[in-house]
Amino acid sequence: MRNRMVLIPAATATLLAALLAGCGSGSNTQATTTTATAAGAPAAPIGDLRDAQAKDAKAGSGAALTVTDIGIEHHQGFDRIVFQLGGAGTPGWHVGYTDKAVQDGSGKTFDITGKSLLEVKILGAAYPFDTKVAAYSGPNPTSSAEAPAIAGVYQAAVYEGASQGFIALTGDRPKFAVGPQTDPDRVVIDIAN
Repeated sequence: MRNRMVLIPAATATLLAALLAGCGSGSNTQATTTTATAAGAPAAPIGDLRDAQAKDAKAGSGAALTVTDIGIEHHQGFDRIVFQLGGAGTPGWHVGYTDKAVQDGSGKTFDITGKSLLEVKILGAAYPFDTKVAAYSGPNPTSSAEAPAIAGVYQAAVYEGASQGFIALTGDRPKFAVGPQTDPDRVVIDIAN
């Protein structure tokens, strides 16, 4: 299945405009490895990998967070995507499968290669000029050859208090779990492999 999405980090208006102009060509950016296999004791999933249903949690009141980094880890039985956050407050999320990647706000769709596609919305998001935190600047997309369930992670846009991203997966809607971690604040998504 080919899905569509935009490849835009929400760092600055100038960068945003440049990337939107670059997306018009229809070509995909080559994914790059950013995180390898996690070292140390075996990690446990962030939650029960029991189903592929959408997962939701409300953001804390007054949350103003910016995605500052995206990491990918491989663990026995699951692969992990970590959205690191800067700013203030407690993040919420909506994570669920979608048939195509559509950028919030613009409605633009773009090609993403993968067998299935998770849409990630981190709630309680704010623009970097509001949080005073530097936004994630790439690579976009990012991937790791050591994480077989994940074809690529894409940071799309910040729109109406949600930081939107997409995770292209190699499997047919595998089970997943979502949860928070702190010090620093993170939203973690574990995908069964």
